[in-house]
Amino acid sequence: MARLGQQYLPLDWQAVEEAPDLDRLRLVLEDLPDEGLMRRLESRRWGRPDGASVRVKWNCLLAQRVLGHRRTSELLRELRRNPTLRRLVGIPPGRGVRGAPDKDQMSRFWQKLVKRHAAAVEALLVAAQAKLAEHLPDLGAQAGVDSTALRTWARGRGDPAQSADPEADWGRKTRRWTDKEGRAHEEVTKWFGYKGHFLVDTRYELPLAWEVTRASRPDNEPVLDLVGKFHRWYAGKRRVRTLSGDKAYDDGDLVKQLWGEEKVRAVFDLRDSAQDGEDGERLAPGENILLGDDGQVYCYAGSGSHLVRQAMVPWGFEAKRGTQKYRCPAAVAGISCPERERCGRGRYGRVVRVKNHQDWRRFGPLARGTKQWERLYRARTANERVNSRVKEGMGLDDPSVRGRANMQMAVNLAVLALYGLALGHLRRKAKAWRSYTRLAK
Repeated sequence: MARLGQQYLPLDWQAVEEAPDLDRLRLVLEDLPDEGLMRRLESRRWGRPDGASVRVKWNCLLAQRVLGHRRTSELLRELRRNPTLRRLVGIPPGRGVRGAPDKDQMSRFWQKLVKRHAAAVEALLVAAQAKLAEHLPDLGAQAGVDSTALRTWARGRGDPAQSADPEADWGRKTRRWTDKEGRAHEEVTKWFGYKGHFLVDTRYELPLAWEVTRASRPDNEPVLDLVGKFHRWYAGKRRVRTLSGDKAYDDGDLVKQLWGEEKVRAVFDLRDSAQDGEDGERLAPGENILLGDDGQVYCYAGSGSHLVRQAMVPWGFEAKRGTQKYRCPAAVAGISCPERERCGRGRYGRVVRVKNHQDWRRFGPLARGTKQWERLYRARTANERVNSRVKEGMGLDDPSVRGRANMQMAVNLAVLALYGLALGHLRRKAKAWRSYTRLAK
């Protein structure tokens, strides 16, 4: 029987999300490599035991994220009425409801994690991500970046320092679009709390690195730190190759730093910064080459009513020269052009090189207007789906925490639950694939 080789096992998030809740929780509890963290927590347990074991309380925190409970009290009520859930989190059947932790025990355990073991939880995240990379060999190569609002459990004040969460502040996002009839619209979202910045693998829809900041921090500031964090975790073994983002990341200095320091090609949408009546500038005085405000290069032929403008064909990035290379559209496509002879008689026609430093926003290491650029930018929508899973799916759209450290731990646990779901799903697919190949032999 002929067999087809498969480079990677696809991660089907739809199948994961449609599975029953307890099956999803079982995936997380069985596949997370958290034994080291559990032994660390058990060895540091001083004083009089407070009832439930460390493992039960840890499993309860993961269950809260997987089941999407916004409050710990919601999970505890579920534990009291659901014996199957109690068995899953490790409560012995003989103890029944008495074996479930109470609200005070969960609160003390949470504070212990935040204050003493935050680094150990992050190490567990890195280990889980490394496990995922065994199934997904190109994890991180194609990435996107985006931010999302994280509301704190405190009432916003005009002066954030007077609120119950003085580390939080006001955030604001503005969305502008034009409808089919040409009418402009604007939607403003305002919240009090924090902002979650996520570096995401857009192929597998998995977070790679993340950070919780004040809500007012600009989206583009943490990007370099996020990419650097992911690269440090793997010591150069895994690299981000391309990074997509919306107009909030349109920053020439950021594009330059991403390429110069991390060798990452940015795929950021451009803000409309042109003045009325302008569409770019000439390559040199008297030239018929225009550097468009949309990041493309155009050539002009003819004059007056016979003036024709054509987009030149991107012909690759020359890293050693620091230039984007463009070729004559008439020479490449074979179209007729009245200026063909004047521009260049060779088979390649006129070749134009645009230096990156002329404008890193428009002429970075990945040429705009190409199919590759469009494909990578469309993949940016994976960030929105990841944000939705972290917030709505994991109960972080209205969490009962305040303070940056607590919010960071809540996000870490939500990402850890996502990693557990992905690991369990991939392990099952790998097992099924091995069984299929044995039958095929």
